[in-house]
Amino acid sequence: MKRIMLIVILVILDATNAVFTNLSTLTLFAEPTGRTATYVIAASTASATSTVQADYVCDGTADNVEIQSAINALPAIGGKIQLTEGTFNIAATINLSDIVSIEGANGQGSSATRLKLVADTIMFQSYASGTHFHMANLKMDGDWANRTSGTALAGKFYNSVIENVCVADFRTAGFNLNITGDNITTITKCTFEGNAVGINTSNSHVFTITDNIFHSQRGYSISIANGVGVLIANNFFGNPQTLTSGIDCIWAGGSVRQLRILGNYFDTDIGNNVGYNAVVNVNSPGANGPGVIISGNNVMLTGDAVLSVFSVTGTSGSTRSDVVITNNAMVGDIAPSYHMYLNYLNRYVVMGNSFGVVPTTGYVQGDNSSGGVVRANAGYVTENSGTATIVNGQTTVVVNHGLASTPTRVVLTPTTDTGGRRYWISAKTATTFTISLNSSYTSAITFDWRATVGEQ
Repeated sequence: MKRIMLIVILVILDATNAVFTNLSTLTLFAEPTGRTATYVIAASTASATSTVQADYVCDGTADNVEIQSAINALPAIGGKIQLTEGTFNIAATINLSDIVSIEGANGQGSSATRLKLVADTIMFQSYASGTHFHMANLKMDGDWANRTSGTALAGKFYNSVIENVCVADFRTAGFNLNITGDNITTITKCTFEGNAVGINTSNSHVFTITDNIFHSQRGYSISIANGVGVLIANNFFGNPQTLTSGIDCIWAGGSVRQLRILGNYFDTDIGNNVGYNAVVNVNSPGANGPGVIISGNNVMLTGDAVLSVFSVTGTSGSTRSDVVITNNAMVGDIAPSYHMYLNYLNRYVVMGNSFGVVPTTGYVQGDNSSGGVVRANAGYVTENSGTATIVNGQTTVVVNHGLASTPTRVVLTPTTDTGGRRYWISAKTATTFTISLNSSYTSAITFDWRATVGEQ
């Protein structure tokens, strides 16, 4: 309902019906000035102070009508919709204009202004060709218990910022976004809790997801299908409540390039015995060029089993290039199958990580991959060296290499005369390798050796 502003002028007449020179003016409601591109909308549960200053007042039934009317009334250059404290019941999709800001009550936290979904629909939908958007200081409630579907925000967005927003209990997804154009769209300082998917994006260009909390998600916290220049940094992922097995905290598929996953904290305590496929799963064949950086993350492995902490894969026909996984820490009391599963990669580096939990199958599994360097990871010995001697009259010596797994390469350097004997490495196992001669020699032959895991 649009609030009507009335201006009443008191005109006092004397006995001869002459008008006094000095008029007294009484303003009951004055048209606001200085905010022509701002409309204030009061919830039905807002305070009397907030209500009396509002341009639109909701009645608690299909409050999307008043919000939509205010958006439609904004000028072509866009403007701001200011929502008061209280609950707004959303019964149909609100269609955003090209340039618009939606903000809740200032200085009262993200829960003071609450938008509740009361129908199976999308709460906010972008302008058809895309919206330049700002949203802040409110809670979006998907009412999981009473809905069969629902999404908080969907559509195409350019150069947008979403901050200090709580998104909870949406059956389809919290955000379902298409981030297009060479601009920066940012989601920061938000909380995602209990959604089927927290943030689902496609064709994301220059997209940052930073300083958010993902708590008790029922599916993927972040799902990215195709994109360039995506940054996921300094987020907290905790207490996931997955509905089915095979879910990842972060999943990136399709042609994802320039993906950076930096400085996040992951707690895998799922608590419902279904387990993760991977904490971070990058499955992106055909994404050549600048690739994937996973660095500075902390992973607490508790609760249920994890197949792998970090999984990065391409395909047999399209390898994934330029992958760097460095300075991550994996600790806890639940052993993953692998800390890192790498498949169909070309050029990758795994260095400076700390493996605080012994895996059940392997630390770093590099299948169908080439150009890899794996070294200097705490808890996972991938480099060792020493000396070994084949005594006179013998043709073999078994060497304990001390590596975490079977070496991929052993280099020998004889330090005494070999008498022309040929020598080679055979029978490499998880604990030993064998140095062999083609025939025995009358003197002992000593070798320096260097064994490595993960160099291809």
